Amino acid sequence: MADQRRVPDFREMQIAALDVLAHGLPELSTELSYSMPIPLAFWKGETFAAVLFLFYSKARYGGFEPGEVSFEYERDKSGWRPIEAMHGYGSTTIRNDPVSSPLSLEYEEYFAIKRNGSYFDSGSRPVHPAIVSFGRHAPDVAEIRLLQGDSSQSAPATGHFGAWIVCGESSSLSESRLSTSRVE
Repeated sequence: MADQRRVPDFREMQIAALDVLAHGLPELSTELSYSMPIPLAFWKGETFAAVLFLFYSKARYGGFEPGEVSFEYERDKSGWRPIEAMHGYGSTTIRNDPVSSPLSLEYEEYFAIKRNGSYFDSGSRPVHPAIVSFGRHAPDVAEIRLLQGDSSQSAPATGHFGAWIVCGESSSLSESRLSTSRVE
């Protein structure tokens, strides 16, 4: 009765994210279900990584409500280690329901990339990315770049349903920018 859980198992998702960091995003199943959290996108930097999931929880008055949650990781000498922190979750950047209608997920925004959420750490926690940002991108976006001061990190835009996530070490809004490159 996994479909009957009110809230998904976040610890299970945090462990599954380690597999995403090791092997990349898995192919989407042809049959999605409300009990199956879906890893949407991931980002690996020099020091930190993040994985974004789509999940469903049982709505109070019937049906299911989509949500997103991200998990952050720190690289140490043995590999990626989960950062034990309170992980916020909330409504999703995916407007249509991929479980009931997987083909209804067309990108309807005007811009190549849309940021749907960000959170910052001012240095109060010793081991945590300074910035985590996520959203959706247009289908013709090939690469996402995070520019922070003089440094730049990039990754292919391979998230499911056009989802993306980045994390970086500088929390300065004036120093952090996102850019994209499009498919030729």
